Amino acid sequence: MSASGGRSGNGRLHWFIARHYLGASRGRGLLSLITWIALGGVTIGVTALVIVIAVMTGMQEDLQGKILESTPHVVVMEQGTSLRLYDYPTVLEKIRATEGVTGAAPYVLSLVSIIRGEGSTRYTQSADLYGIAFDTVGAPPTEMARQIIDGVLDLEAPESGLFPLLMGSGLANRMQLFVGDTVVVAALDNLKTDIFGGLVPTLRQFEVTGTFTTGMWDYDMKNVYTTARDCAGAWWASRTRLQ
Repeated sequence: MSASGGRSGNGRLHWFIARHYLGASRGRGLLSLITWIALGGVTIGVTALVIVIAVMTGMQEDLQGKILESTPHVVVMEQGTSLRLYDYPTVLEKIRATEGVTGAAPYVLSLVSIIRGEGSTRYTQSADLYGIAFDTVGAPPTEMARQIIDGVLDLEAPESGLFPLLMGSGLANRMQLFVGDTVVVAALDNLKTDIFGGLVPTLRQFEVTGTFTTGMWDYDMKNVYTTARDCAGAWWASRTRLQ
């Protein structure tokens, strides 16, 4: 028997088995119905599984993209409890000279409280304040320029002379803040002792110059940005890192 004849015979056998179990013959109507119901259940189950896998894969890629757009791929910190890079310009040059690095910039991180209003209308919310440097060599470490939804990315001092502040859209909405509003920022990393022995935070007044959205609820509710020069120094006792 030739190969083509064998394949043709197998094909006829497959069709015979399919008609035998799926077709309705005398006295086998109930069995055929049960077979079709089982086949339909398997088809629906496999279809649902394929759809779930596709949705989960797409969601994972979208989540990964949002995280990588909003956070540095690598963070360089100094060993020890302070995690502060005192000689960061030297370290920055070495990192930029490393093969495969497309962009690097220093940033300062501080835990702060943002205060809006006074008296009975006073509202306070904690946040992570990042002091970032825009005058960097090479590609920017994050995609913040695409995430601005109101105001400008430029963190130069506004006309009011106050310190500029970029806020996450979720935090701005919760505090009912808009571009041009002023807030008081209390540095919780640099508490001082008053004459009565109590701990007092250092305060600065900022102006909201823009809001951004990353698509990540945690980032939009916790992150605020200003320039590195306005955040660094003894006033904040901050942690300088490289990204």
